[in-house]
Amino acid sequence: MIDENGRRKFRVQENTFFHWPIKGLDINMWGMPNYEGDINIGLYLKVKGENSFEYFKQDYKLFEEFMHKNYPDTIYLMPNMKEFYDNSQITRLLNMKCSPWNFGNLQLIGDSAHSMNPFSGQGFNGGMEECVLIADLLEKFKGNWSKINPEFFQLRKDVTDKMNDFPDTQFSFFKDKFYDRYSQVGIMITDYLCRLYGDIFDSQIQLIRWTTTDYNICLGRGQVQAHLINELRQKVPDILNLIKANKLDQRVYDIVSQYKGVHNLEEFLREKSNKDQKESSKYTFENLFEKYMHGYQKNQPKL
Repeated sequence: MIDENGRRKFRVQENTFFHWPIKGLDINMWGMPNYEGDINIGLYLKVKGENSFEYFKQDYKLFEEFMHKNYPDTIYLMPNMKEFYDNSQITRLLNMKCSPWNFGNLQLIGDSAHSMNPFSGQGFNGGMEECVLIADLLEKFKGNWSKINPEFFQLRKDVTDKMNDFPDTQFSFFKDKFYDRYSQVGIMITDYLCRLYGDIFDSQIQLIRWTTTDYNICLGRGQVQAHLINELRQKVPDILNLIKANKLDQRVYDIVSQYKGVHNLEEFLREKSNKDQKESSKYTFENLFEKYMHGYQKNQPKL
């Protein structure tokens, strides 16, 4: 957009990821602002069937009516919808796993070895991680590719298979669960913890996107994070008020601090249970009824 002074103006808020979840529709739409001030819209449809690319290619009016009805924001955000409709090409989402990754001295890395869907930014990250790993292996094995290739495959195959699956899980979440209240509250709690308790809390997505933490540890953190959020829901019933007020709270800190650095939920719960048992064993039973209740009598049952 151009303002009255001839300067570019953002059509939407900057530095914001937009998402339009609709319950009951097997469709996903998101948007990200571009530096030029417009917005990049991603529309995910089935190839065939109802509300698919094939279905809408029959008639532009059919597509326009559907979009304006279900995504009214597109009236403002996509004034060039007809141009988009006429010129857009279908790009298929591909998830590819293969084996082996090498032939002689030829070694596949990145998307050539494990192409994945783009819903968590892992394709680029995975490729860069492998460049670093190969550099380390070149030094370790003195450039001997007959040793580098099998070692590289052994270290990365299991990890990249899991990396391939994670974006699909993310896509399903945003498409099918994002409109759910339970999921939205969970996202808000996670954001709240990242902003105000960053010294003791790392979210799963932070570990995956911005650290070199082992991927298996990152996946384990997801289970731990879900358990932590559920505990906060139960023990801090006013958590949404704290989020709204952007306020620190000692109750939250005490709970979150227990989970700092935890990546294995099963192990964490087992250790916590053992600790609780040890604590409870320190206490001796005291009959407070006898001590404080007037007229209390302690009787032995007769058979």
